[in-house]
Amino acid sequence: MRITHLKIDGFKNINIDMKVTPTVNILVGENANGKTNIIEAVWLATGCRSFRNLKDKDIVDFNKETATVEITYTTKERENTIKYVVEKSNPKDKKVYLNGVKKKSLSQLFGNLRCIVFTPDDLELSKGGPEHRRTFIDICVSQLKPVYIMHLNKYNDILSQRNMLLKEIQMGRGDVSLLDIYDEQLSFHGTNISVMREEYSNILRECAKRVFFDMSRGHEYMSLKYQSTVFEDLKNAKIDDLKEIYKEKLLSMRDEDIRLGFTGIGTHRDDIIIEVNDLNLREYGSQGQQRSVALSLKLAQAEILMRLTGESPIILFDDALSEIDKRRQSYVMNEIDDMQVILTCCDPIVALDARIGNLYAIQRGEVIDFIDNLKKMRVKPYGCVIDNIDVSKVTKLDEKK
Repeated sequence: MRITHLKIDGFKNINIDMKVTPTVNILVGENANGKTNIIEAVWLATGCRSFRNLKDKDIVDFNKETATVEITYTTKERENTIKYVVEKSNPKDKKVYLNGVKKKSLSQLFGNLRCIVFTPDDLELSKGGPEHRRTFIDICVSQLKPVYIMHLNKYNDILSQRNMLLKEIQMGRGDVSLLDIYDEQLSFHGTNISVMREEYSNILRECAKRVFFDMSRGHEYMSLKYQSTVFEDLKNAKIDDLKEIYKEKLLSMRDEDIRLGFTGIGTHRDDIIIEVNDLNLREYGSQGQQRSVALSLKLAQAEILMRLTGESPIILFDDALSEIDKRRQSYVMNEIDDMQVILTCCDPIVALDARIGNLYAIQRGEVIDFIDNLKKMRVKPYGCVIDNIDVSKVTKLDEKK
């Protein structure tokens, strides 16, 4: 899978119309010039939520009425186009198109444009709270099984309604019998979520274990397991049987839930437990181990996507390489050698040390002439093909500098 063309207008401060190389695309520029906005515009086209918690009302540029993002990409089968339009007057009502066919929402794009995003926050994945690891596993499964996001959305809606009812019962106003209805629905969707998380975690464990072992040069090993707050064992069990276990667990905790005013167990409280050399990573892991594990999880996600779909995902780096040492930089770039990469950085040397790529200077949301900027930054782009781009025209420099 490769992106071939990006056209973005009015997405925050971005105004670009550029061809994209199938190898490495390096977006260079000082902070606050829009590099991350480009990455985020692409990421939203995958059907995932913003990795910066961007609100709908903040998508459109202050000086424009509409934001338009159009991405052309190729798979083994065909060329595809994703387009979405956000209007300032009604930002929640996005107009979304896949190959000209209108979709109801961005989430319906799941499974089409497949990307893996690395951000500096992802380097905290291994030591942050359980919600970070749940979000990670939810995105991983959603990219492979679009039905998963349906279960997840339904579960979250029902959970919210159940929690509101619990608060009403706590205050003596709610109908306790309604909890039976919510518990039936919650156990159905929660069980499906748990089973799919468990299945993916088993694949992730073996893949991430190998990556981490290689990254540590064979000196350390890691393990991970999906920890459910409902089920003791998810292996070889039937969905209907698991659903009954879920309902019974909710019923057994009902009095406590009413006392607390919220649902204390369920897939919304689950976690991925990670150990390095048999020690809990979150409690005892060094900073280097935590970053290596986070990178291993992301690289494993990319490998699994490629293995199960037959298409290599597109790798999006938002200033993440600058947060790790050169040895890990080199390892990461070698692991994704056959994948398209779009990365942002303030210093192009970070990327140039690893692989040949195309350089694009981003200034105030536009792609500008890069040659003069390279001289000012005293950068020697050995091994790089440079695209000398002005927004209105493209002049390709074929020779390597």
